[in-house]
Amino acid sequence: MRWPDGKTYVGMYKKSLQHGYGVLTVPRKDGLTKEVYDGSWKDGKLHGYACVRYSSGDFYKGYFKYGLREGHGILEQGKFVSQAASVFVGEWLLNKRYGYGVLDDIRKGEKYLGMWKDDMRQGPGLIVTLDGIYYEGTFTADKLNGSGLMIFDDGTTYEGDFVDAGIGGKGQMTLSTGDVICGSFSGEWSKGIKINGVFNKAVAPIGGSPQKSPTHGLPSCFGTLSMSADVKWEAIFEHCRESLGIRVNSKPVSGKPVSKPDSKRAWENIAVITSQGRQQLQIALGNGLDSPSKIKAQIEVLEKLARILPHNQSRLSLEFYQEIKAYMALAFRSPAHPLGRCLEALVDVYRTTYVGVGAHTRLLYHAVAEINSYVVRLYDLVRILFPVLPSTEDKVTVRSKKAQCTSEGEDYDDGDGELVTAQGLLHALVLPLVYPTLFTLYVLHSETEDDLYWERISKWNKQSDIALMTYLGVEEKFWFADLDSNVFSPESRSRLPTVYEQYFRAAVDTLQHLSTTFCPSEKLNVIYRAFQELEKESRVRVSEDYLWSMDDLFPVFQFVVVRARIRHLGSEIHMIGDLMERHLQFGEMGIMFTTLQACYFQIQHEKLSHYS
Repeated sequence: MRWPDGKTYVGMYKKSLQHGYGVLTVPRKDGLTKEVYDGSWKDGKLHGYACVRYSSGDFYKGYFKYGLREGHGILEQGKFVSQAASVFVGEWLLNKRYGYGVLDDIRKGEKYLGMWKDDMRQGPGLIVTLDGIYYEGTFTADKLNGSGLMIFDDGTTYEGDFVDAGIGGKGQMTLSTGDVICGSFSGEWSKGIKINGVFNKAVAPIGGSPQKSPTHGLPSCFGTLSMSADVKWEAIFEHCRESLGIRVNSKPVSGKPVSKPDSKRAWENIAVITSQGRQQLQIALGNGLDSPSKIKAQIEVLEKLARILPHNQSRLSLEFYQEIKAYMALAFRSPAHPLGRCLEALVDVYRTTYVGVGAHTRLLYHAVAEINSYVVRLYDLVRILFPVLPSTEDKVTVRSKKAQCTSEGEDYDDGDGELVTAQGLLHALVLPLVYPTLFTLYVLHSETEDDLYWERISKWNKQSDIALMTYLGVEEKFWFADLDSNVFSPESRSRLPTVYEQYFRAAVDTLQHLSTTFCPSEKLNVIYRAFQELEKESRVRVSEDYLWSMDDLFPVFQFVVVRARIRHLGSEIHMIGDLMERHLQFGEMGIMFTTLQACYFQIQHEKLSHYS
């Protein structure tokens, strides 16, 4: 429809009013700009999910209720160089920021993560700045007041009282040297602070730790004064539950559905939503609103999702679990599917939170906690569709139907059982989408350790294989290519010093794939395959029935680690340790991962006198 003033609308109607999906374009009087309202309508007003491009250049995508922003949404305002001057992502109520949200203020060079009320920061939250300062505590009318925590770029921390965003009251300041001042403080850090207190000299620490946690060396209150990850972005999950037909409280307390999930109703809602999604894509395709190939690909995915899988199974088999995984891979790829839209929104908020100013080493703890919370809450949504899946607390190993049908008392090993967990189902779908953002935080967190590690392996890799193995303590029995080599042969010994990057090549090549995987389970599998390659080569070099001892294994694997030259190995190790499933921490996988950790620690602390 076209109006005399140039306004146009393409979409659905009901009683002569916009109702359903549609795109409204409103030209401005200057003739140069226009506003575009693209989304769901009800009785002539935006209602539901929509994207709005304002004539000022501001952009909003999120939820509306009768024409007003309400629910989860992202607002980009202003221009600074080539990007928005400020970006807010979070909850809205009656067109005002209300609930949890993140404000990225590029002009100020700071980012706020916390609670809002009536467009002001109100409640628990934290701020990070481009100067490297980290604030955490309770905000009142846009200012930090009461008990809080302040961490500076050099590691100095202040834990105590704040007044109108300035330090004021009793507290404790721990300097980067470890020295501690306890007493009364007043003033602003940039202008000078008055102190009346007691100075305590630090005692030098003894020894080291092979791995630092994200909260290593920080006050015990770190991470406790801001919002818990389990209540962040609740509006996103609430929108998804509503799409599935699950009734929820207006303000959920624990993030759990109030009523018992109805799988049948959820599947019926999905059928309606995916059908509407295909209609919307057809409208977009007919009006050239996006790339035709992209739209056709989305339509194809929705057609595959039109099939309703069995949801009243009493027992979970391996075959049905594989069907569930295949369905989830499609559902999470499609923005028209409730689960796909939910994941897309979570990825958006995650990137907005932790890139730019948010790429702050102190935020790693919060970023990891959010990932773990996403996985648990997404898994709860998946279980609405497939109640046969075990809860997050249960451990269930699924077997093939043939194994399940084996009579009791008869041994049957199908060799293809699989442990069902939330992480096992969802890590492969979630982590690749947020990996660049998350891994950047790990790189910042492990920068000092990784720089020292890289300096040392750069020196060691200048040496020949034999020189390096000699330095690392690798036994001579691993030096020769096959069982027929004569360790005392002058010809064999004359060639050894010139051999470079020929030993354990398969294991080195395999371990290098650690940087090309995204999930802890995939990274652990790379480590496992590297050990398998070591075992194969050891049988060639030593004997067919050779069994590893730790005395032999550790220096050989350390040689492989050095030759693999994994640039951010510490970051890889820390990520695996933080996100790996608990059952993988034990047994063979756990021992192999611990060996890699020990190699990394040993490389950092090995003396360099031989090659300095």
